[in-house]
Amino acid sequence: MEDKIRLLKFFEKPEYAEAFLCGNLHMNPLEYFVSLEQDAVRTDKNEGADFSIQAETVEIQDPKTGKFVPVGGVINPIIYRNGYPKGINAYCMYGFPSTHGHQIDPRNLKFGSSYVALTDTKEFIERARRAALRENLALNSGRITYVDRTTYHGALGPFRKFSEFSYQYEFRLVLSGGNGNALDFPIGDIRDICVVGQTTEIIRPRIT
Repeated sequence: MEDKIRLLKFFEKPEYAEAFLCGNLHMNPLEYFVSLEQDAVRTDKNEGADFSIQAETVEIQDPKTGKFVPVGGVINPIIYRNGYPKGINAYCMYGFPSTHGHQIDPRNLKFGSSYVALTDTKEFIERARRAALRENLALNSGRITYVDRTTYHGALGPFRKFSEFSYQYEFRLVLSGGNGNALDFPIGDIRDICVVGQTTEIIRPRIT
């Protein structure tokens, strides 16, 4: 599966791209993306939530009669979270099928003016896995599944988001076992499997 996905990372500053090429992945906790302000492409107030619930009715129990009384004005979906998932950190990238003709949405320009493309996705993830083992951390990776806010009823978690973010084609590395803070995750220099360029070079009507 991993060899069928191409990965890009967009960068705002040259020093961030350089850190990535050195294999230093700066990974924020999921709650960071909830509290982030004035950044429309990165902010997601539902990040890390446990469930999206489409409720037909909501009832509360009358303490006097013991009967359940319907409550009006319910706005779906109801987002349920069992507290922030402390200790979960994510590294977000742009991941798309390794087929010709994929179109990158111009809204992704807001992530940064330069990019680093991985030429070997499988090797990149394998290096991350080995690094996680050395640090005694659990690593999961995969593409985000996007769901319709108006109809989806079920689990969310770190690999599921609402479809208004689908243009980002997000692929994530997710580490469990952190302390709730941002962490720098070193996986070793990756220049041998990277190509660097300007974002405007690839955000055209088509990329092949």
